[in-house]
Amino acid sequence: MDNLLVYKTWAPEESPWSLWVKPVLFAFMTLHDYTSNDKPSLEPLKWASSLNKSTAVILDLPGGDGILQGLSFAVHNGYRPIPLYNCCKGHNMIIDVSCITSLLNVGGTIISESNLASDAPPVFILDSRRLEHGYDSNAGKFDNRWCIVPQDMPSANFLKNAGIDTIILRTDKVNGDLAHILVRYQKSNINIKICRNDELVQDVNLKEPSSFRSIFYRSSVFFGLKRNSAGGFGAIVPEINHSSNTYSSSRSRMG
Repeated sequence: MDNLLVYKTWAPEESPWSLWVKPVLFAFMTLHDYTSNDKPSLEPLKWASSLNKSTAVILDLPGGDGILQGLSFAVHNGYRPIPLYNCCKGHNMIIDVSCITSLLNVGGTIISESNLASDAPPVFILDSRRLEHGYDSNAGKFDNRWCIVPQDMPSANFLKNAGIDTIILRTDKVNGDLAHILVRYQKSNINIKICRNDELVQDVNLKEPSSFRSIFYRSSVFFGLKRNSAGGFGAIVPEINHSSNTYSSSRSRMG
């Protein structure tokens, strides 16, 4: 078991897109992740059949669906999958990422066998569930909800210098945090397209989201999320100790 080796497989030094591979979940991979997954069957995606190197892809799909489609891009389209997961893994986690960490391991083998070119175009992978359950009663749970901000992805200039003039977003809905990034691209004359049903790719003209380019946006979007000392997001949600009317974490009560 070598978490660093798996990470380097997804983020090889020769790829310019490796700068954006988030290392957080790789650090939280366990022995279970190395033994729980056989190689998945990866069918070619109909909507991706006519893509070329001037098109980047963003997969904003739930759970392991994004990785599976990203690996299909590697096998059938020669794209470099770039996982952007910026959350941690823990006991009783709000967003269950176990399927993702298992697929990161088996996916490393698939990527190694795909012999991707150093200049392979990127397919960025997100978990569309990242901000779900924000208003549930989460006391005592491991809050690993997270979000994406413009600094988590390449700038429009970087994309254009790499020959990218079009981005296709595969998702069921455009999440607000991602809209802030896509509108910046759109305003820099990068074409934005969307695929909602695994088959049809359509042009889209996104409207500016609330607080677009506001200096307070970053702090507002992070409000309520739990930072982790190891990087990314993830921490125990404190519970209220009704007897003393103070807060205590589930860890302190167990100690």
